[in-house]
Amino acid sequence: MLIHGGKVYTQIVKHCSIKEFLPIIKGHADSDAVIYSDGCRIYDGQVNYGYKKHYRVKHDHNVFDDGTNHINGIENFWGLCKVRLVKFRDVHKLTFYLYI
Repeated sequence: MLIHGGKVYTQIVKHCSIKEFLPIIKGHADSDAVIYSDGCRIYDGQVNYGYKKHYRVKHDHNVFDDGTNHINGIENFWGLCKVRLVKFRDVHKLTFYLYI
């Protein structure tokens, strides 16, 4: 999660589900926050959970930026992480968080 001001929050989750993600989002984003996400299903229904401003960037439809809505900041973060992690070959999932 990229928070306004350039701070990144990461957390390893066991299951990629709304049930697991919602408490994380609620713990780090106020209900009046503007949420930008990709098209992943776990972000479905954010409006139902009190987030009135939720915009999706649908990469599967070749939409990466509509002029104002984008997720380039977090995409850049993970791009840099991937480049850095390549140097450490075979990072085990139990120690992955130590590298981030």
